[in-house]
Amino acid sequence: MLAPGPNHSPVDRSLSVKIADTPDGFIVHSFAGDHWQTCRDYVGEKLGLSKWRPNGGGRHRFTADEIGKVVMAAVMAQTAPAKKVLARYGVRPKAAGITN
Repeated sequence: MLAPGPNHSPVDRSLSVKIADTPDGFIVHSFAGDHWQTCRDYVGEKLGLSKWRPNGGGRHRFTADEIGKVVMAAVMAQTAPAKKVLARYGVRPKAAGITN
């Protein structure tokens, strides 16, 4: 799923979160260049996990069902981004009725 990254606006979708067979049950990737550990801690905080530690810190390992429920709750709680058109590409001014 794509979601807002840490310290990004609610309409941002630069953080990828995937369910995976890892101690935390997910992996993260930031398309905005945010550090993986910052993103992992951000998602973990939203899921109620403690901060990442190399030895796992004795945390409970969430099941795919538990993670799926939390992710779906987060998705349902999000507001839809505004559908404001910022720019149109490939439209010729005369064809669009725009004059100088």
